[in-house]
Amino acid sequence: MASTDRDAENLGKQFDDILLRIYGNGRYQKFVVALVLLPAIAAQSFLVSGFVFVIAAPPHWCKLPFERNANHSHDTHLMNATDVDFKALLPRNPEDNSTEKCQKYNVDYTELLTEWKTLDSLAAHFDNATSNGILNTTACDSWVYDHSVYHDTIVTDWDLVCHQDFLPTLAYILSAFGTVIGTPIGGYLSDLIGRKKTYLLFLANQVIFSAASAGSPYAFYGFYIFVILNIIQALSVNNTYLTPSTLGMEIITPGFRATYMVLVSVAYTVGGVASTGIAYLFRSWRTYVLVSNLPFLAYAVYWWIMPESPRWLLSRDRYDDLEAFLKRAAKMNHVDYNESLKCQFKQLCDQAKSARIKEPGVTAHQREYSYLDLFRTPQIRKQTLLMIILNTVCQICYNGLSYYAPSLGSNPYLSSFLASIVELPAALFTEIICDRIGRRPTIVLCFVLGGASCLATLGLPTEHAIYAAVLTLFLFAKLFVSSAYIVQELIQNEILPTVVRGKGVALSNFIASIATNIGPVIVYLGYKDSSLTLVVFGGIMIFASICAMFLPETLNLALPETLAECEENGKISSWKDFPFWNHIKGKL
Repeated sequence: MASTDRDAENLGKQFDDILLRIYGNGRYQKFVVALVLLPAIAAQSFLVSGFVFVIAAPPHWCKLPFERNANHSHDTHLMNATDVDFKALLPRNPEDNSTEKCQKYNVDYTELLTEWKTLDSLAAHFDNATSNGILNTTACDSWVYDHSVYHDTIVTDWDLVCHQDFLPTLAYILSAFGTVIGTPIGGYLSDLIGRKKTYLLFLANQVIFSAASAGSPYAFYGFYIFVILNIIQALSVNNTYLTPSTLGMEIITPGFRATYMVLVSVAYTVGGVASTGIAYLFRSWRTYVLVSNLPFLAYAVYWWIMPESPRWLLSRDRYDDLEAFLKRAAKMNHVDYNESLKCQFKQLCDQAKSARIKEPGVTAHQREYSYLDLFRTPQIRKQTLLMIILNTVCQICYNGLSYYAPSLGSNPYLSSFLASIVELPAALFTEIICDRIGRRPTIVLCFVLGGASCLATLGLPTEHAIYAAVLTLFLFAKLFVSSAYIVQELIQNEILPTVVRGKGVALSNFIASIATNIGPVIVYLGYKDSSLTLVVFGGIMIFASICAMFLPETLNLALPETLAECEENGKISSWKDFPFWNHIKGKL
């Protein structure tokens, strides 16, 4: 009986042994990762990264109610004047002498231009009258937009400025709300109907409703249609990333997991950079949305080429489908699916049935798991809470630093490019150290270095002359928090058992998605002192480094299949159990 218990607890290792015998890092694994999963990750990044360009507010000012007539024909400059020229006739902000965006003088501009003949003379009259306090202003009723950066956005289409300037932010928040709602739904479906069907369902939802939003009417009610359609498509945002990411972890072998998560990060970065490039080429938001969504309808082919997770098939007792997957992988890798493998597979199935019966609170006729199973036993409860904390910190700091990026320069396309491209060295850094010193030391190190980079800005003045120093520290902070994000996702998938992995990942991201809006709030509250913003992010990362010290090490461990395996793996929590400690002792 004791032997049976040990076999059940080592179910993940036995499954890894079969995978290694069938394909290891063979052609089938490379095909699935390179041509299916990584393009899926890049597509998700591509689809979501450009929303900032859709809701951007370009420079704007009041459109003056001026009509040219025969009385103005004597002034060629006046007859040929553009909307930019007429800015000189608008009130000035007394604080910085900039043109008011939402106010105009309460006068008859056509009559006054007839009287004062030229723009310059009328502008001088306005300045004199304003200084004497004899001119009143009134609110604008239409606006002129600077189209040098954006041809149009939702702001220009529906005049979401001045008293309505909160509406683009509201659209962003409501879209994030859709993401929060969709995440636990996706986690539940992922464990219920499988990773493949869940991904394709949410991808179709994202592409169709996002593309449909480009057809929102130009009348103002079109804005509300746009918001509703984006809430619906946002249900998919986390799921079209988490599902293929989890699927990959469940298909590959242990020695390739860290590399896989690094490749996921690279694919995500490539998608974000490509999205910026498309936004630069197509500066009309409706064209951009269509161009960036409709091509992904071709991903319907994934129904035939994307495999279902073999570990999920095992957890659902779908042994015939699992064996078909193994045979297909063996065939592509030119491996003979012989009697020895068949016997090993049969033993795995028998042990899986035995392990399932012994799960806490689960009988032979009750194999459905819920979110409550993530808190049922001490170790998985501790690990679930730790992953929620670390995921939340990663999302707050990662998204907050990305939101902070535009302050690095005046070109939004360049700023977005820099914020994305810095993630490539982060992926390389993770690849170099993660399999050498272990998961826990890596994530602790990343949080410490990222926090230190942010805190180092505390002693720097805020003048523009030293922004190069702030920029350098910012980029290091973004690099290390990006690396921590990669390791956190890796640990999360390696800690959680297959039977609740989808739910665990979804729960962690559900709570993190709620908290992620704290990042932009931190940026807003520190707008008068940019270094204060980075200091707050630094403190949060140092806190996360302390929490990460309580994680178990998962390097070279098989993915747990059952709650019992997860409970056993979670007991490995001493620093002396980790690879880097033995390496250090060997040097002493």
